[in-house]
Amino acid sequence: MLKEDGDCAGAVRYCRKLLDRYPDNRTALRLMRDAQYRGGMLSAALATGRRVEQEVLRATPGNRYALSENWVVCGKAFAQLGQTDSARVRFDRVIAWEQYADEVPWLPDYVREAKQWLKKL
Repeated sequence: MLKEDGDCAGAVRYCRKLLDRYPDNRTALRLMRDAQYRGGMLSAALATGRRVEQEVLRATPGNRYALSENWVVCGKAFAQLGQTDSARVRFDRVIAWEQYADEVPWLPDYVREAKQWLKKL
C-alpha cells in the first residue's frame, strides 16, 4: 500500500522488516524490487531482482510466470540505466517464451511489454 500511495522508500523499509523476519521470502522480495524500481532506486531494484531470480530458481525452477515478470522489471531498470545490452538479454528471454502465452498467466502482457521496450532501445 505504501508503494501505491507513492511512498516507495517507506515500502522498501517495510519490506526489509519482513525480510528480516522471513529471509528470502519471494513475495517480500518482489514487492521490494517493485518499490525500488518505482522509486527510482534502479541499482537496488536490480540487486533485489537478482535475489528474486535466485529464489524462484531455487524454489520453483522453470516458473515462467515469476521469471518473465522479474526479467521485464529488471530489463526496464537496465534500460533506464543505459545498459541496453543487459536490458535486451532480459527482454529477449521473455519474448522467447511467447509460445507458452496460452499456458502462463500474464505472459502475453509481459511479452508485449518486452517487445515495446526493445523498440525503445
